[in-house]
Amino acid sequence: MSQAFPVRTGAALVTATVFLVLLSSIAVVLTERTVSALTMEQRRTEELTLALAAESAANTAFVYLQNNSVSVLKTDATYLTKSTTLPTGAQLDAKHAATLINGTTLGMTAVNQVPVTVRWCYLGQRAVMSGNNASTGDWEITPLAGYASGTALTAAQLSAGYVVQDVYKVRSLAVIGSSADPNRWRQRQVDMLFSPTSSQVLTQALFSKIGYSVQGSASGNKWDSAGGTQPYSTAAKTSPIQAGSNGNMSSSVASITGVSNLNLTMPVPAVDATMVYNIPLAGGGPDILINTCTLTTGTYRTKYIDISNGDLLTINGTVTIYVDGPVSLQTSNGGSATPVINYNPALTAKLTIIQADYNPADTLYTGKETVLELNSHQTAGSVGNPQQFVLVSGFTGSGKFNGGAQFGGVIYAPNLTLNMNGNFDFYGAIMVNSFGGVINGNFSMHYDTSLANMNLPVNAGFSVIGWYSSNPMWGGGTIQ
Repeated sequence: MSQAFPVRTGAALVTATVFLVLLSSIAVVLTERTVSALTMEQRRTEELTLALAAESAANTAFVYLQNNSVSVLKTDATYLTKSTTLPTGAQLDAKHAATLINGTTLGMTAVNQVPVTVRWCYLGQRAVMSGNNASTGDWEITPLAGYASGTALTAAQLSAGYVVQDVYKVRSLAVIGSSADPNRWRQRQVDMLFSPTSSQVLTQALFSKIGYSVQGSASGNKWDSAGGTQPYSTAAKTSPIQAGSNGNMSSSVASITGVSNLNLTMPVPAVDATMVYNIPLAGGGPDILINTCTLTTGTYRTKYIDISNGDLLTINGTVTIYVDGPVSLQTSNGGSATPVINYNPALTAKLTIIQADYNPADTLYTGKETVLELNSHQTAGSVGNPQQFVLVSGFTGSGKFNGGAQFGGVIYAPNLTLNMNGNFDFYGAIMVNSFGGVINGNFSMHYDTSLANMNLPVNAGFSVIGWYSSNPMWGGGTIQ
């Protein structure tokens, strides 16, 4: 018995050794798997962090560009001006300095300690048409095939509902890791395309957000004023004209056709409340415009406008007036009387009035015409050249056109209810909240087709139209 003990002891040692080896092997395997899992998890975390950083940077740049649309994107400039002054797609690809948005200006140089840079460029223009798909009924945007950036739309394309939109690109780049370790150097790039909603919205003669019908003896025709060189009285006139609505629109008048459920957005204009009142003293200024005066090219602000009864407003060049309250621009002696607005140069001078919402009961306006109303053979605007008079209004109220009056120009008033009936002639285009449900009587609409290419002075908003994420570089290199 005593001799067998060493044998059992040796066997136990062997068993223990084998067991320890097995435990060590298992530990090694588990350690390797743990390290591998941790490495993979770290990589996944890095990739997620990169993606979030790049996307956050792109979104921040998008908001920044929206808020600086006029100064940076030049949304109020013509295509030819933009194409020579804004950074291009080629410059973006070459990392040209002009395409870089300064991190301090953007308010962000890193996200979660991940360094980011953002660049942008102007790609040009596209022509699109929105509407319901005839097969599916879904609302969709349809690009115009073969459209060349910077080209004016034809009459047929405008009639079909196409509008021109500028297209911009934002490119953000995020980096994580160190260039000293190419295996850990990671980058994520996001390219975002966006476009301002077109402000060329005057593609129809009549439009209201609320549905309506055209009845009775109303009539419509259209002509191209060509900037006043073809007055309505001598130009060729055709019909029918198109009237639309976001609601149901119908017409029993052959010369006016209706389009329903257009789903158009009408942003409310804003008056610059920080601007000082600066009307010339001869006109009643600096805070009101009530007397005969001349306004040269520039931007003005007034509490209200009351030019009538023999007063004469001369517009020398391109004039914009911000108005806090009501606007009265008319003659009191009929269409043959001397007009209240004189344009110099006769064909190219232009008056744009941007009117804020206001309370007609305000004592400041006591005795003034506080609603938009024309009747008794009054005339307002520019009958021969509707492009010269643009009224963009945020007024939440009502107006009335009837009784043999006439108006020439553009009325864009997203909150206005405008009643039109009687023996009234309108030359230009109208976009309002409501026509009171019906257009009746002897109302005559003369649509100036040249207005379809006009940009209204409203910020119609921006939409993202494309998004692409990529990993441009997995090792080495530098971030730019």
